Amino acid sequence: MLAAVTATLVGVLQTVFSKLNLNATKVDTVTLHMHTCIVAVAFLSPLVLFSEVPRLMHVLAGVADGWLLIKMLLASVVFHYFQSMPSLMVLHQVTAVTHQVANTMKRVCIIASSIWYFRNPIEWTNLFGIALALFGFLSYTIASKR
Repeated sequence: MLAAVTATLVGVLQTVFSKLNLNATKVDTVTLHMHTCIVAVAFLSPLVLFSEVPRLMHVLAGVADGWLLIKMLLASVVFHYFQSMPSLMVLHQVTAVTHQVANTMKRVCIIASSIWYFRNPIEWTNLFGIALALFGFLSYTIASKR
């Protein structure tokens, strides 16, 4: 729960500061994306080297096809990179709040489709969270039309 709240808070802060940067510096989205990726690699590389690489080596030792796992990890990185670029382009066109609401709905769709596809059992707390997100989305939509 703490990790989810922290991830959401970091996402909101990233959206707000990216929007402020886009407006204040008049930098284009591609350049902003390049610079944020460079900063992210610089800050996160030591953390990954000390915490994730030893775990990855342990997992690779127990996996029959370690290269498949590495390819899947690299594919995940590439897909995330190409997902974040359109996200910044959308952010350039809308307000930070609208962008966060759209991100919330994207997450709800991803969660609902994974529940459906993988046949994951859900509890009432999951349903409450989805309902709360949908209620927030509908409330924002109604409020923004007034």
